[in-house]
Amino acid sequence: MDRPHLSDATLAVANVVFEAARIPAHAVERLPGMCFLTTQGTYVRMRLRSRVEGVIVDTLTAPEVSRAIDRVIARVARDVAAQLDAQRAAPPAPQEFNVST
Repeated sequence: MDRPHLSDATLAVANVVFEAARIPAHAVERLPGMCFLTTQGTYVRMRLRSRVEGVIVDTLTAPEVSRAIDRVIARVARDVAAQLDAQRAAPPAPQEFNVST
């Protein structure tokens, strides 16, 4: 006999949750075990947040990301320096005087 697949069980649980979502919220609050489910949901949210924060920190501290950021900063600095040099080299534009009578 084949072993049960976790993906099939996950879909079944998702279907139950989806069907339960159709029940009005005030009726769900009175179901037995809601305090336990609320506590477990809080733990799941905290674990998920911790996992996402870990992935973000790992991504941002990767050497590849650091090199990419350095390249972007260097490119922007070169562009800004070129614009400043062009502004310094260009003769000042003549100013128009508005003589009102």
